[in-house]
Amino acid sequence: MEKNAAIDFSGEKTPFLTFNKDTKDFNKIQQLRGTISIANHEKLQLKETWVIWEQNAIASGHSNSTDYKDHTKPLATFNTVQEFWNIWFCMPQPSQLYSNNKTGLLRDDGEFDLVDAYMVFRDKIEPMWEDPMNRGGGHIEYRFRHFDQQPLLIDEFWNNITLGLIGGSVSFGKYITGLRLVDKIASRHPNLRIEVWFQKLVDIDVNQLCQDISQCMARKLDGTIAKPPKGEIKWH
Repeated sequence: MEKNAAIDFSGEKTPFLTFNKDTKDFNKIQQLRGTISIANHEKLQLKETWVIWEQNAIASGHSNSTDYKDHTKPLATFNTVQEFWNIWFCMPQPSQLYSNNKTGLLRDDGEFDLVDAYMVFRDKIEPMWEDPMNRGGGHIEYRFRHFDQQPLLIDEFWNNITLGLIGGSVSFGKYITGLRLVDKIASRHPNLRIEVWFQKLVDIDVNQLCQDISQCMARKLDGTIAKPPKGEIKWH
């Protein structure tokens, strides 16, 4: 899962790390993926267990902590590389949120739940400020408007930090409790947000953590570092 190894594209333009199946960049990623063989019976264990969460859209005027908790629920748990990829290929990429405006899930009763956010958090840590592991910490917020950034670049930022976190290649990753991809495309000021949540920091400065995360997000498949996204630190 670690993404430190560079890939030689032999003079070709380095593709964005995207899993949006409707893009040429994804086709190139698939070609690379086809050269790597992982036997299904060889379970590659991750260092920790992780949980994918979703937050359903909350009606305007109903945004207290109780409503947030009622609209937030776990979708899947994984602790192997194979389980992660089986789930991740079913998850929407940021660029797909731009083109589809809003994603959702069809409930058993036939109602359609719109989704405001997808989250990846450590097992036994809920994606809420009130959780003991989040209390006293904060998050680094990266906000993107579609006319400011290429959608596939946002895919790369999101995939890089996710892979870096669960694969253990983020230097100060032990302080990160989870990630959120927040869909506000349909809002008055359309944007997507990537939030990196962290616990109370003890022996490092928050700016060190922010720099480490930004470097991880900006790493290209060929090993070079592109312009890092600018994040805003917010305390819980």
